Amino acid sequence: MKQNNIIYQFQDDQELANGFLELDGLDCLLRVAKEADQIHQNYILRALSQLISTQPGAIQALARHNETIQWLYSLLSSQVSSIP
Repeated sequence: MKQNNIIYQFQDDQELANGFLELDGLDCLLRVAKEADQIHQNYILRALSQLISTQPGAIQALARHNETIQWLYSLLSSQVSSIP
């Protein structure tokens, strides 16, 4: 599946994942996520999950990124469940 490629890229390529975190990848991803439909938001959540589970320091980077935290909370508080 084409949409899942980013998930596997983060898992297979640590330099890509580190560059993503260091070069404002979260800002870009959040711009897309805020406008995405539920299906694409699920793909974004999976990519973030893969990033957290495979990259040392990723959880700290996400925790420091206020916009990501706000988006995650907005998903939790929405009436439509975006979390698979």
